[in-house]
Amino acid sequence: MAATTTTTTAADLQTYFSKRLLDVAGRDVVLTDAAYTEDIPANSSKTISFTQYARLAIPGAVLTEGTAPTDTALSPTATTATIDQWGAFVTLTDLAELTIKHPIVQEATMLLGEQAAETIEVTVNSVLVAGTSVQYAGAVANRVGLGASNVMSTTELRKAVVTLQKNGARKINAGDKFDNNSSAGNYYILYVDPSVGMDILADADFKAANQYNAESLKAGRVLGTWFGVMIVISNVIPTITSTVTVHTSYLVGRNAYAVTNLQNLKSFVEGPGGVSDPLNQKRTIGWKVGFKAAILNNSFLVRIESASNY
Repeated sequence: MAATTTTTTAADLQTYFSKRLLDVAGRDVVLTDAAYTEDIPANSSKTISFTQYARLAIPGAVLTEGTAPTDTALSPTATTATIDQWGAFVTLTDLAELTIKHPIVQEATMLLGEQAAETIEVTVNSVLVAGTSVQYAGAVANRVGLGASNVMSTTELRKAVVTLQKNGARKINAGDKFDNNSSAGNYYILYVDPSVGMDILADADFKAANQYNAESLKAGRVLGTWFGVMIVISNVIPTITSTVTVHTSYLVGRNAYAVTNLQNLKSFVEGPGGVSDPLNQKRTIGWKVGFKAAILNNSFLVRIESASNY
Protein backbone atom coordinates (compact mmCIF):
# COMPACT_ATOMS: atom_id res chain seq x y z
CA MET A 1 0.00 0.00 0.00
CA ALA A 2 1.53 3.32 -1.09
CA ALA A 3 2.02 5.95 1.62
CA THR A 4 0.99 9.53 1.07
CA THR A 5 4.02 11.74 1.75
CA THR A 6 4.95 15.39 1.41
CA THR A 7 6.47 14.47 -1.92
CA THR A 8 3.20 13.20 -3.34
CA THR A 9 1.27 16.15 -1.88
CA ALA A 10 3.76 18.80 -2.97
CA ALA A 11 1.14 20.55 -5.12
CA ASP A 12 -0.95 21.25 -1.99
CA LEU A 13 1.87 22.45 0.24
CA GLN A 14 2.57 26.11 0.95
CA THR A 15 5.50 27.93 2.47
CA TYR A 16 4.93 29.54 5.85
CA PHE A 17 6.30 33.07 6.00
CA SER A 18 7.36 34.50 9.33
CA LYS A 19 5.39 37.61 10.24
CA ARG A 20 8.54 39.25 11.59
CA LEU A 21 10.87 40.98 9.18
CA LEU A 22 14.55 40.30 9.85
CA ASP A 23 16.80 43.18 10.82
CA VAL A 24 19.05 44.54 8.11
CA ALA A 25 22.70 45.26 8.80
CA GLY A 26 22.96 48.49 10.78
CA ARG A 27 25.58 51.09 9.96
CA ASP A 28 27.13 53.60 12.36
CA VAL A 29 27.04 57.02 10.73
CA VAL A 30 29.58 59.17 12.57
CA LEU A 31 32.17 60.55 10.14
CA THR A 32 30.30 63.81 9.58
CA ASP A 33 30.15 64.60 13.31
CA ALA A 34 33.69 65.96 13.65
CA ALA A 35 33.50 67.96 10.43
CA TYR A 36 33.17 71.70 10.11
CA THR A 37 29.77 72.23 8.50
CA GLU A 38 28.51 75.14 6.45
CA ASP A 39 25.66 74.93 3.99
CA ILE A 40 25.45 76.77 0.68
CA PRO A 41 22.36 79.01 0.49
CA ALA A 42 19.99 78.54 -2.42
CA ASN A 43 20.79 80.52 -5.57
CA SER A 44 24.43 80.92 -4.50
CA SER A 45 26.27 78.52 -6.82
CA LYS A 46 27.05 74.87 -6.10
CA THR A 47 30.69 75.54 -5.17
CA ILE A 48 31.91 76.75 -1.79
CA SER A 49 35.37 78.12 -0.99
CA PHE A 50 36.92 77.76 2.46
CA THR A 51 39.72 80.21 3.30
CA GLN A 52 42.42 79.57 5.84
CA TYR A 53 45.36 81.78 6.82
CA ALA A 54 48.74 80.32 7.67
CA ARG A 55 50.17 80.87 11.13
CA LEU A 56 52.46 83.86 11.46
CA ALA A 57 56.07 83.10 12.30
CA ILE A 58 57.46 84.72 15.45
CA PRO A 59 59.79 87.67 14.83
CA GLY A 60 63.36 86.63 14.15
CA ALA A 61 65.00 89.51 16.02
CA VAL A 62 64.28 92.11 18.68
CA LEU A 63 63.20 95.58 17.63
CA THR A 64 65.74 98.29 16.95
CA GLU A 65 64.88 101.47 18.78
CA GLY A 66 63.20 103.99 16.47
CA THR A 67 63.22 101.60 13.50
CA ALA A 68 60.12 99.85 12.15
CA PRO A 69 60.62 96.16 11.47
CA THR A 70 59.85 94.49 8.16
CA ASP A 71 56.13 93.98 7.81
CA THR A 72 54.68 90.48 7.98
CA ALA A 73 52.70 89.20 5.01
CA LEU A 74 49.48 87.26 5.44
CA SER A 75 49.25 83.98 3.53
CA PRO A 76 45.71 82.73 2.80
CA THR A 77 44.89 79.48 1.04
CA ALA A 78 41.54 78.46 -0.40
CA THR A 79 39.92 75.04 -0.55
CA THR A 80 36.94 74.64 -2.85
CA ALA A 81 34.25 71.99 -2.83
CA THR A 82 31.65 71.45 -5.53
CA ILE A 83 28.42 69.75 -4.54
CA ASP A 84 27.58 66.25 -5.78
CA GLN A 85 24.00 65.00 -5.90
CA TRP A 86 23.17 61.54 -4.63
CA GLY A 87 19.85 59.79 -4.59
CA ALA A 88 17.88 56.60 -5.13
CA PHE A 89 14.29 55.40 -5.22
CA VAL A 90 12.17 52.26 -5.41
CA THR A 91 8.92 51.72 -7.28
CA LEU A 92 6.07 49.75 -5.70
CA THR A 93 3.05 48.58 -7.64
CA ASP A 94 -0.44 48.56 -6.16
CA LEU A 95 -0.60 44.77 -6.40
CA ALA A 96 2.69 44.47 -4.50
CA GLU A 97 1.26 46.52 -1.65
CA LEU A 98 -1.99 44.53 -1.66
CA THR A 99 -0.53 41.03 -1.82
CA ILE A 100 2.75 41.06 0.11
CA LYS A 101 2.41 39.87 3.70
CA HIS A 102 4.78 42.41 5.26
CA PRO A 103 4.35 46.23 5.35
CA ILE A 104 6.44 46.90 2.28
CA VAL A 105 6.08 50.70 2.27
CA GLN A 106 7.46 51.00 5.79
CA GLU A 107 10.23 48.52 5.04
CA ALA A 108 11.22 50.33 1.84
CA THR A 109 11.28 53.67 3.67
CA MET A 110 13.53 52.27 6.39
CA LEU A 111 15.91 50.66 3.90
CA LEU A 112 16.15 53.84 1.83
CA GLY A 113 16.95 55.85 4.96
CA GLU A 114 19.80 53.52 5.85
CA GLN A 115 21.01 53.58 2.24
CA ALA A 116 21.13 57.39 2.29
CA ALA A 117 23.05 57.51 5.58
CA GLU A 118 25.55 54.89 4.43
CA THR A 119 26.07 56.71 1.13
CA ILE A 120 27.03 59.88 2.99
CA GLU A 121 29.35 57.98 5.34
CA VAL A 122 31.14 56.12 2.53
CA THR A 123 31.58 59.36 0.58
CA VAL A 124 33.12 61.15 3.57
CA ASN A 125 35.45 58.19 4.14
CA SER A 126 36.65 58.36 0.53
CA VAL A 127 37.81 61.93 1.25
CA LEU A 128 39.48 61.17 4.59
CA VAL A 129 41.37 58.15 3.27
CA ALA A 130 43.02 60.43 0.68
CA GLY A 131 44.59 62.61 3.40
CA THR A 132 48.32 63.14 2.92
CA SER A 133 49.37 62.80 6.59
CA VAL A 134 49.77 59.07 7.17
CA GLN A 135 51.31 56.98 9.95
CA TYR A 136 52.01 53.26 9.52
CA ALA A 137 51.79 51.13 12.65
CA GLY A 138 55.07 49.70 13.87
CA ALA A 139 57.02 52.53 12.23
CA VAL A 140 57.17 50.66 8.91
CA ALA A 141 57.90 52.71 5.83
CA ASN A 142 54.76 52.08 3.80
CA ARG A 143 51.56 50.10 3.48
CA VAL A 144 53.13 47.00 1.98
CA GLY A 145 55.53 46.90 4.92
CA LEU A 146 52.71 46.30 7.41
CA GLY A 147 52.77 42.87 9.02
CA ALA A 148 50.23 41.00 11.10
CA SER A 149 51.77 42.25 14.36
CA ASN A 150 51.56 45.95 13.39
CA VAL A 151 48.29 46.69 15.17
CA MET A 152 46.87 49.82 16.79
CA SER A 153 48.28 50.48 20.25
CA THR A 154 48.75 53.22 22.81
CA THR A 155 52.16 53.89 21.25
CA GLU A 156 50.61 54.55 17.84
CA LEU A 157 47.98 56.81 19.32
CA ARG A 158 50.57 58.81 21.26
CA LYS A 159 52.59 59.37 18.08
CA ALA A 160 49.53 60.60 16.18
CA VAL A 161 48.51 62.93 19.03
CA VAL A 162 52.00 64.41 19.10
CA THR A 163 51.73 65.08 15.35
CA LEU A 164 48.50 67.04 15.79
CA GLN A 165 49.85 68.92 18.80
CA LYS A 166 53.03 69.94 16.96
CA ASN A 167 50.90 71.11 14.03
CA GLY A 168 48.78 73.27 16.32
CA ALA A 169 45.53 71.36 15.77
CA ARG A 170 42.83 72.38 18.24
CA LYS A 171 40.45 69.94 19.89
CA ILE A 172 36.74 69.53 19.14
CA ASN A 173 33.87 70.15 21.53
CA ALA A 174 32.69 66.57 21.23
CA GLY A 175 30.02 66.27 23.90
CA ASP A 176 26.95 67.41 21.99
CA LYS A 177 27.73 65.25 18.96
CA PHE A 178 29.02 62.00 20.38
CA ASP A 179 27.72 61.32 23.88
CA ASN A 180 24.79 63.71 24.49
CA ASN A 181 26.72 65.42 27.25
CA SER A 182 27.48 69.04 26.48
CA SER A 183 29.94 69.22 29.39
CA ALA A 184 32.02 66.28 28.17
CA GLY A 185 34.88 68.56 27.12
CA ASN A 186 37.21 68.98 24.17
CA TYR A 187 38.91 66.06 22.45
CA TYR A 188 40.70 64.99 19.36
CA ILE A 189 38.46 62.41 17.66
CA LEU A 190 39.82 59.02 16.61
CA TYR A 191 37.58 57.15 14.17
CA VAL A 192 38.25 53.40 14.09
CA ASP A 193 36.55 50.36 12.64
CA PRO A 194 35.31 47.60 15.00
CA SER A 195 38.45 45.49 14.54
CA VAL A 196 40.78 48.32 15.51
CA GLY A 197 38.42 49.12 18.37
CA MET A 198 39.02 45.63 19.75
CA ASP A 199 42.80 46.10 19.39
CA ILE A 200 42.53 49.23 21.51
CA LEU A 201 40.41 47.47 24.15
CA ALA A 202 43.05 44.74 24.31
CA ASP A 203 45.87 47.24 24.81
CA ALA A 204 47.23 46.84 28.34
CA ASP A 205 47.76 50.57 28.92
CA PHE A 206 44.26 51.45 27.72
CA LYS A 207 42.69 48.76 29.91
CA ALA A 208 44.61 49.87 32.98
CA ALA A 209 43.63 53.50 32.51
CA ASN A 210 39.97 52.88 31.66
CA GLN A 211 39.04 49.96 33.90
CA TYR A 212 37.47 52.24 36.50
CA ASN A 213 36.97 55.28 34.31
CA ALA A 214 33.31 56.20 33.80
CA GLU A 215 34.25 57.85 30.54
CA SER A 216 35.02 54.42 29.07
CA LEU A 217 31.55 53.13 29.88
CA LYS A 218 29.67 55.29 27.39
CA ALA A 219 27.06 53.36 25.47
CA GLY A 220 26.89 53.17 21.72
CA ARG A 221 29.52 54.34 19.29
CA VAL A 222 31.96 55.95 21.76
CA LEU A 223 34.52 53.36 22.83
CA GLY A 224 36.13 55.55 25.47
CA THR A 225 38.55 58.41 26.01
CA TRP A 226 42.30 58.22 26.35
CA PHE A 227 44.67 61.17 27.06
CA GLY A 228 42.55 63.76 25.30
CA VAL A 229 41.23 61.51 22.52
CA MET A 230 37.64 60.34 22.14
CA ILE A 231 37.57 57.00 20.31
CA VAL A 232 34.53 56.53 18.07
CA ILE A 233 33.50 53.37 16.21
CA SER A 234 32.38 53.43 12.57
CA ASN A 235 31.49 50.14 10.88
CA VAL A 236 31.47 51.77 7.45
CA ILE A 237 35.24 52.35 7.16
CA PRO A 238 36.39 49.75 4.61
CA THR A 239 39.60 47.74 4.81
CA ILE A 240 42.31 47.85 2.15
CA THR A 241 43.80 44.73 0.58
CA SER A 242 47.59 44.66 0.76
CA THR A 243 50.21 42.22 2.10
CA VAL A 244 47.85 42.07 5.10
CA THR A 245 44.32 43.38 5.50
CA VAL A 246 44.90 47.06 6.24
CA HIS A 247 42.62 48.98 8.60
CA THR A 248 42.48 52.76 8.39
CA SER A 249 41.81 55.00 11.39
CA TYR A 250 41.52 58.78 11.42
CA LEU A 251 42.67 61.10 14.21
CA VAL A 252 41.21 64.54 13.56
CA GLY A 253 41.30 67.97 15.16
CA ARG A 254 39.02 70.93 14.72
CA ASN A 255 38.54 72.14 11.13
CA ALA A 256 40.48 69.22 9.68
CA TYR A 257 37.73 68.67 7.12
CA ALA A 258 34.35 70.06 6.15
CA VAL A 259 30.99 68.83 4.97
CA THR A 260 28.73 71.22 3.10
CA ASN A 261 25.16 70.84 1.89
CA LEU A 262 23.31 72.60 -0.90
CA GLN A 263 20.35 70.24 -0.61
CA ASN A 264 19.77 68.71 2.80
CA LEU A 265 18.80 65.06 2.83
CA LYS A 266 15.12 64.83 1.87
CA SER A 267 12.76 61.94 1.24
CA PHE A 268 10.13 61.81 -1.50
CA VAL A 269 6.94 59.77 -1.72
CA GLU A 270 5.12 60.17 -5.04
CA GLY A 271 1.86 58.72 -6.32
CA PRO A 272 -0.07 56.71 -6.89
CA GLY A 273 -1.66 58.66 -9.68
CA GLY A 274 -0.67 61.43 -12.07
CA VAL A 275 -0.41 61.68 -15.83
CA SER A 276 2.14 58.86 -16.08
CA ASP A 277 0.07 56.61 -13.80
CA PRO A 278 -3.56 57.12 -14.86
CA LEU A 279 -4.81 53.93 -13.14
CA ASN A 280 -3.05 54.51 -9.80
CA GLN A 281 -0.91 51.40 -10.25
CA LYS A 282 2.36 52.43 -8.63
CA ARG A 283 4.12 54.72 -6.22
CA THR A 284 7.77 55.70 -5.76
CA ILE A 285 9.70 56.27 -2.56
CA GLY A 286 13.15 57.84 -2.64
CA TRP A 287 15.70 60.27 -1.26
CA LYS A 288 18.07 62.93 -2.55
CA VAL A 289 20.92 64.95 -1.09
CA GLY A 290 23.39 67.46 -2.48
CA PHE A 291 26.59 67.61 -0.41
CA LYS A 292 30.36 67.44 -0.50
CA ALA A 293 33.17 66.63 1.91
CA ALA A 294 36.63 68.19 1.64
CA ILE A 295 39.85 68.17 3.64
CA LEU A 296 40.59 71.70 4.88
CA ASN A 297 43.96 71.12 6.53
CA ASN A 298 45.99 67.93 6.21
CA SER A 299 48.06 69.02 9.20
CA PHE A 300 45.02 68.55 11.45
CA LEU A 301 44.38 64.97 10.29
CA VAL A 302 46.44 61.79 10.69
CA ARG A 303 45.48 58.58 8.93
CA ILE A 304 46.81 55.59 10.84
CA GLU A 305 47.13 52.38 8.86
CA SER A 306 47.48 49.11 10.75
CA ALA A 307 46.77 45.43 10.77
CA SER A 308 44.41 43.96 13.36
CA ASN A 309 44.21 40.90 15.58
CA TYR A 310 40.48 40.83 14.97
